Order: sequence, then structure tokens, then C-alpha cells
Amino acid sequence: MHLGDLGKIVTGKTPSTKNSAFWDGTVPFVTPKDIQGLKHIEQTERYITKDGLGAVKGSIIPPKAVCVSCIGNIGYVGMTTVECVSNQQINSIIVNEDNNADFVYYLIKSLWPLFKNYEGQSTTLSILNKTQFSKIEVDVPDLKAQERIAAILSSIDEKIAINQKPA
Repeated sequence: MHLGDLGKIVTGKTPSTKNSAFWDGTVPFVTPKDIQGLKHIEQTERYITKDGLGAVKGSIIPPKAVCVSCIGNIGYVGMTTVECVSNQQINSIIVNEDNNADFVYYLIKSLWPLFKNYEGQSTTLSILNKTQFSKIEVDVPDLKAQERIAAILSSIDEKIAINQKPA
């Protein structure tokens, strides 16, 4: 199976930064910096407006999409909690009904060593394009097994998130 078989892959797009009507709204705008922490993307550094969302409507990602940085520092992963947009450095998997989104998140996390192999293969910026990303081969168990695995790992992540919250 390939990553592209797990769901629809969407590459992010940045609304024009020259149009102030697109920025400082309430819609999260995900960049690689926003997915270097915990599992769930609870907040982002920048936000766009509904007009900004309309300008990149083909790149809207729903809650529970798995976002992966694919330019520069490849392999950072996060999961959306609300409808949002990402920049073009991120490919997001909108997981299909045959797979468990939480499992896909952990599957992608397990590919960190593979992603690091893509870095440094270019004299300029490292890039894992959408086609290459979609064709990465993965072993995926049936949905019931995915759900069991995801439940165990999610409970550990939830505990970590609780422990890292300020008192």
C-alpha cells in the first residue's frame, strides 16, 4: 500500500500576503513551525480570514487531517483539530473511511528515518513532492487493528499533553 491509498493528499497554499483582507482572521494557517510540538495542532502562529480561505479553497483541510512537512525540515507531523489551511511546505492526508486518522498519524511519525533520508539530497532546499510522498510504501493492518494501535498510542499522547500543560 502507498501513502496515497490512505486518503486524499492536499498540498497547502498560501493566500497572498499582499492582501491584508486575507490575514489576521480566525482560520488557522499551519506551517512546519506549528507541527513541531504535540500531536494535535491546537493553535498556529498565523491565522487567515474567510476571504483568505476563499482564495485557497482547493487547499482547505478538515479536522483530523494529518499534516506532514515536506520541504526543508521533512517529516514533522501534526493532526488538525479544526478546518484550516496549510502553506505549500505541507502535504496533508485527509484520511479515508477505510483507515483510522490517529493510526495514520502514528504511521507517519514512524517514517521519520525515511523522511530524514530525503534531506540533503539537493544542493538547495530539500523537497519531498506530492507525487513522491503519495508513492511511499507502507504496511497497514486492517481497520480494527489500526483502531487498537491508535487507542493505545493516543492515550499515551494524551497523558503527555496533560503533563506538559502549565499548572
